[in-house]
Order: sequence, then C-alpha cells, then structure tokens
Amino acid sequence: MVSVPVYDEPMMVVCSPRHRLARRRSVAPSALDTERWVAFPPRNDAFYEPYPWSLQSRLAAWGLHPAEIVPIDSLTAQKRMVEAGFGLALLPESSVDEELRTGTLREMHVSGARVTIPVVLIHRRRAYLSGAARALMAELAAWPGRPTPSRAPTGSGGAGVGKLESLLSLLI
Repeated sequence: MVSVPVYDEPMMVVCSPRHRLARRRSVAPSALDTERWVAFPPRNDAFYEPYPWSLQSRLAAWGLHPAEIVPIDSLTAQKRMVEAGFGLALLPESSVDEELRTGTLREMHVSGARVTIPVVLIHRRRAYLSGAARALMAELAAWPGRPTPSRAPTGSGGAGVGKLESLLSLLI
C-alpha cells in the first residue's frame, strides 16, 4: 500500500444557533466545561482514530477531560444532533459548509482551537490505475497549493474543486 498525505483538513467547533454561546465572538475553553459533545466512537481494533483522537486531545489541551462524549457513528447524525441542541461537535470544516451557510449550525471561535485532521490518498502499490484514477491522483497531489476551505469564496469549494468533482464522478 502507498499512503500519500494530501491535505490537513481544518476542524471547527460547531453548535446550534440557539446555544447559549452561539453569538459570542470568542469563547474561552473554560466556558465549555459542562458541555456535552457528539463524536465518532473509537473502534476497539484501531491504534489511531483521527476523529475521536482530535476531539480527545483538544479537550485535554483545554483542561476539559473527562468530558461527556456521546458516540454517534454518522457524520450527518452528528450534525443533526448539534442542530437540535444536543451538544457540540468538532467537525471537518468542509463537512459543515452547507449548514453554516444556511444558519442551522454556528461556528464557535474557541481560543486555541486550531485542529486539523490528515487527508491521505491510499492505493495499492502495483495496482492498475485507470486514466481517471491517475487524473484524480494528480489533482489531489496538487491540493496543498489550493486555498483552504475557510479562505475559499463561499459556494466555490476552492479552486479546481469542480474539476476534482468531475474526476470523482468518473470513478463512481
């Protein structure tokens, strides 16, 4: 197997727009000490699970460990639970674009909250790669030079993403 790092996806703390801290410009980590969190459950057989590990390490860095974490194994379900006010979540920035745009979720600007999660391209070393797969790999290899989603114009998803989506559709 070949593993090629592609991008460090920014993570963000999100809450319901009705959350008591939703309208604050900045939130001190200590203000989150009684909050419930929703997150992916860790698998028993995994050494490193990026989503649960990111949340656990961030909460520990804020001095909020142990926190109540509700395991939910669906990203969509996590977002809906947060929208309903069931808790907070630390989610990939690209996965909450629509909810932030429509106002069903709000970003919480928490001091010291810079968290990323690695995006990695994995393929078999000697496997046949179609032209579409090779083109997708070339696009992904160029990904770090592109704007991060937070700097991309709203709705565009970043430079070249339309082409990347077209390549992905060829593979599906």
